[in-house]
Amino acid sequence: KGEEGKGGGGGGGGAGGRVASIHSEIHQHEFFISLIKLATFKYIVLAKKKVAMLRRKGHEASISKASTPTLFQAIEILYHDSLKPVIDKILTGVSMKATLGSDEVLLLFHENLDNLAAAFCSYAESAEGSKVFDPNIDPDQTDDTPHGMVDIKQFMNFATDADFLGSVSESDDENEANISCDTEITLKDLRQVFSASQHDTATNDAEIKLMEEGDLDSHQEQMVFAEFLEAVARLGVIRYVGRDWTHVKCIRKAISKACSIKKGKHD
Repeated sequence: KGEEGKGGGGGGGGAGGRVASIHSEIHQHEFFISLIKLATFKYIVLAKKKVAMLRRKGHEASISKASTPTLFQAIEILYHDSLKPVIDKILTGVSMKATLGSDEVLLLFHENLDNLAAAFCSYAESAEGSKVFDPNIDPDQTDDTPHGMVDIKQFMNFATDADFLGSVSESDDENEANISCDTEITLKDLRQVFSASQHDTATNDAEIKLMEEGDLDSHQEQMVFAEFLEAVARLGVIRYVGRDWTHVKCIRKAISKACSIKKGKHD
């Protein structure tokens, strides 16, 4: 291994002539082995050491199945205490994607589609740059899928107006006892949500026009209605997952806040 790390023929040299060490990264299976070793040390080895220390100090202490978890239990504790909270906040993770595609969340979107569309249209612009929302048009007489797109600045305006952005206070939800568990959403979080909600394929006329013109960068810098719905859901998970709520309950709360936006607010 030591010889491999030296990388003799010049293929492994990095910036400044440095050679990457073979110990500087681990593969997936090594990562899982590390988790097993970490769980063993944290919840079994340290527990036994604590018992031994108590014995040396003259205390009565015994190692029993009740006081020391099995390896399986130790891994389970590590997952629930340390891994799951992180996994739940990964905006592009498997858990989030499964939630977004679940019947419960799709039904939530469907039940609130008109209000969510009105919120989106308050900020969206058409392909020609004009505002999508027209207060003189009855939304019931138009297509059920709004056209136009929202850029990052407009999305930040929406998040601010819907009270997603910034510190958490009682005004966020005065009837909830666990407000202190809510996460403060930052501008960095908003940019990550915006990016995570982007689709690879164009889904409306405005995006298709950008793609046809070869403006691929702008396609990824604009958000259509379907992407906006995903972004609202992700904002909810970031904001409320600390309450020990399910993803669905977090998204329900976020949809409620998004629907509170007044039509035409930025006209």
